[in-house]
Amino acid sequence: MKHGQKAQSRRQALQKLSQYQDLRESGKLEEVLESEPEIWPHLQWIWDAFFVLHRTRQRGLGAQPIMLNEIVAYCRLMGVSKDDWEDLIYYLQRMDEAWLSWAEKKG
Repeated sequence: MKHGQKAQSRRQALQKLSQYQDLRESGKLEEVLESEPEIWPHLQWIWDAFFVLHRTRQRGLGAQPIMLNEIVAYCRLMGVSKDDWEDLIYYLQRMDEAWLSWAEKKG
């Protein structure tokens, strides 16, 4: 089992299910599903890591970037192989830059 597959805990899955149920009840589920990006299966573990680490973001005068020490702690906690650290850091930082740009425009 790849480390990315371990990242999806049962609790996260239940939270996602609850969110989908709320959307279904409000009639907005189809709209959300159509707008969700397609994630290639071999990159799902990076997407999962971003959502876990997004919650560690410092708040204050606007959104702050995900700290490198949080990414390293995640790698250690989740058992990410040292060979994958560099890729994870690279992609998370690019995703984070995109999210911060979006958040700034959103105001």
